[in-house]
Amino acid sequence: MESGESRQLAVKSFKLEGSRSSLERGRFIQVFEYNPPEGEKIPANRGKFFAVVDLLVGPGVDAVLAGKLVWATLTGSFYDPSEEMPVRALEEAIYAARDRLRDFSEGSTLHLVAASVVSDVAYLARVGEGVLYLRRGPEVRDPLGGEETVAISSQILEPDDVLVLGSPVFGKNFTPGNLPQTEFLVKQFEGGARVPGFAAALLTATPTIEAREEAVRRSPAAKTVSSFLRRVQKTAQNLPNLPSSLRNFKLPSPSSWGQSLSSWFKKRVSHGQELAKERQREAAERPEPIAVSPKGQKKLNPRTLSRVILLLIIVFIASVAFTTYRQAQAARQEEFNRLMVDASHQLAEAEGLVGLSNESAAEILVVVLANLDRAQEVWPKGEGVGALRSRAEATYKAIEKITDVVEGDAIYDLSLQEAGAVGAALAGTGQTLYAAVQGGGIYAVNLAGELPQVSRVGGSGFSGVRELVWEANQLYGLTSQTLYRYSFASKKLDEPLFYEGFDKVAELGTYLGNIYFLAPQSNQIFRFLYTPNGYSRARNRIEDGTSVESAAGMGIDEEIWVTQDATEITRISSGNKAGFAVINLSTPFKQLSKIFTLPNYKNLYLLDIGNSRIVILDKSGSFLGQLKGEMIGAARDLWVPSGEKSLYFLSGSKIYRVKL
Repeated sequence: MESGESRQLAVKSFKLEGSRSSLERGRFIQVFEYNPPEGEKIPANRGKFFAVVDLLVGPGVDAVLAGKLVWATLTGSFYDPSEEMPVRALEEAIYAARDRLRDFSEGSTLHLVAASVVSDVAYLARVGEGVLYLRRGPEVRDPLGGEETVAISSQILEPDDVLVLGSPVFGKNFTPGNLPQTEFLVKQFEGGARVPGFAAALLTATPTIEAREEAVRRSPAAKTVSSFLRRVQKTAQNLPNLPSSLRNFKLPSPSSWGQSLSSWFKKRVSHGQELAKERQREAAERPEPIAVSPKGQKKLNPRTLSRVILLLIIVFIASVAFTTYRQAQAARQEEFNRLMVDASHQLAEAEGLVGLSNESAAEILVVVLANLDRAQEVWPKGEGVGALRSRAEATYKAIEKITDVVEGDAIYDLSLQEAGAVGAALAGTGQTLYAAVQGGGIYAVNLAGELPQVSRVGGSGFSGVRELVWEANQLYGLTSQTLYRYSFASKKLDEPLFYEGFDKVAELGTYLGNIYFLAPQSNQIFRFLYTPNGYSRARNRIEDGTSVESAAGMGIDEEIWVTQDATEITRISSGNKAGFAVINLSTPFKQLSKIFTLPNYKNLYLLDIGNSRIVILDKSGSFLGQLKGEMIGAARDLWVPSGEKSLYFLSGSKIYRVKL
């Protein structure tokens, strides 16, 4: 900064105030701001005045009236012209307000933080346990540091400095070490975060219009242009035979660029036209002489001189345009750098909140991505946006516990067995998967070796299956006409039970040898008990009238789990609906289809094709993680082997495997 340069700063303020309705009786908390009206006679060294007042009065005393009394005393004393020094005036105002409150209510308590900003100087004061922070770039500090009950000081401000005046509750939640970015604080309170006892004023120092104009006048480019204009003016005046009208011609200086360049140019063109008419009249009256100097050199005639002047004007205009372009480019690059610094600091803050306050971290990430989008728009050539965006996306995935699923996770393609194959159902045991093809056969995919070993199960008669379950060395396959059972021990395929309405069964399940049908149109889950003589007739498993009319998927362990209404999970225990709620899932379900679990499994695995994901919950409803990939949106079934270390799902013709 040059010696003697004055930094003129303005202040932008934002108030953050919590809920007042839930405050204890006798307590008053409010953010005050006073901007002296124009024409009011106040000392020149007094600016806007801000304060956060937190007070507690005794029983029977009006707390609101006490707060207004404190504020009136503060402003009245601070703007009193009898005291010339602003620091001394602020000190007297602070003590006067405290004493006035004590007189108004014995035993009262006052916590007060105040600030007044004049040009680039802030006058600061604190009484009690309020807090006052100064954020300058990434650094946050307390300019009133110390344990004194009353502290008063002054502080030189720089552009983009932020003063934070906070109540005691604000100070307990935010220290200089964990103070969030200003944008996040504003977003929290605009979004309805009305915490009782919270109150703060955010004061941002910004350059005034006059300061910006002065900076332009002092810029190297402006000085270069001014020097160039002076040389042009001097050269024009020294030209021989120069008419007096041209000798007095003045080019505008950079300090007069506030007027429109186009308006100035029109005036010059009009003046040039008048000069041209004058020269035409002179030419008509007398021939143009060619004057020769004593040394024999030709002197410039007026027409040539006019061309020289026009050339100088063109050079000047080009210089102004180029200088303006360079300044605009510099401003855009400076804005890009600011946005990148803000995004970097905010991203580091979000990364630190992961696992502690995921909701807050996610909200900060929204601001980060907005800043990165703006930075890319302002300066497309700028570097580093992609790296920060990748970090932001990684942080988002950590918050949302996302595991990406890619095409490289596919382990087998059923179209190698049947051209145009589309998977219909999936089951398994150990390292062997069983996959049903729509309108086709059942295939066993053994993954024990380096390469999958594939064979058809049950021959051509075992086909058209749409639901598949493996239990106790037997494979059950549901079609629209019947239920098949294939025994791996005897290599035989049979139809173990009779039921009218196989085409209306939405899901097949087994438990301890018993067979379960989810039948939404009958609003029931039917159970077929296994006996030595075969299976019993269908028996109702729902006993309390719980509706399953909109159910889509079913999983069975000791209890029955049903997905229905696209977004709900119903738990049925001993024939009756039991309580269950999903916890900490930030993105709601959109279209649930399948749900998978087995006896002794710890978790539930839900296929949410509406969000192209598989969600993992524990059986108390807590969200544990999610698998995301475009192919999951077309998935038909999923299966998890014992140990729950990996998950398989069927989408299109491919089987995918993901480690958990």
